Amino acid sequence: MTVLSIAYKRKYAERKSAIRRLAPEALIPEADRFRKTVKDLKAGGFIRFDGKTFLVQAVDRYEETDDNYSAKTGDKWPEFKLFCIETGKVHNLEWDEDDHLKVSVTEEEARFTDLKYDDGETIAQDSDDLDEIADKGWEVVYQRKTFDYKDDYAAWYYRDGADKPYKAYFYEFKAPDGAELTIEVWIDDSGREEFQVFLSRERDPDEFEILTTGG
Repeated sequence: MTVLSIAYKRKYAERKSAIRRLAPEALIPEADRFRKTVKDLKAGGFIRFDGKTFLVQAVDRYEETDDNYSAKTGDKWPEFKLFCIETGKVHNLEWDEDDHLKVSVTEEEARFTDLKYDDGETIAQDSDDLDEIADKGWEVVYQRKTFDYKDDYAAWYYRDGADKPYKAYFYEFKAPDGAELTIEVWIDDSGREEFQVFLSRERDPDEFEILTTGG
């Protein structure tokens, strides 16, 4: 007899719960689903792309600041936590709009220890080293793919339902094939830093099918 792990059972239950929330009576008529955009999504909504269906578990937001987190620049954007009902995996979707709508979706989380300089040396988990990379516009190599420096900035992160925002600093890089790599530095009240690395890609806003808007 196969004994299912607690983690598997929990993930299975979470998928079942998400599927039950996709009520047929709430579905947008098929002819109208591509007339909506990710801008219409709220928590509880459903979206479909890449042949899979995702529940919007939460809508968080970022607000860019100066490097001291004291003055906001006015730039802000949402982040959707997408739970895939087929795989149980969570992806992040962000959108921003300037002269046109831009949408980016995370594809996987990378290990910081796999990040290299172009000479093969491992990059240290240290903000001073990352600042030097940004200041000098150096490249970052991940799994033999080279990512060019693109941008770096500070932001307040407002998690859905949280009492206070979090400090974050971002270093963005982009490969010639369009793949994007973001190093995130999360800073707690004591100044301790936690590092995360995500691979993402900009997507065509017209490829998203909005099943329900949520809210």
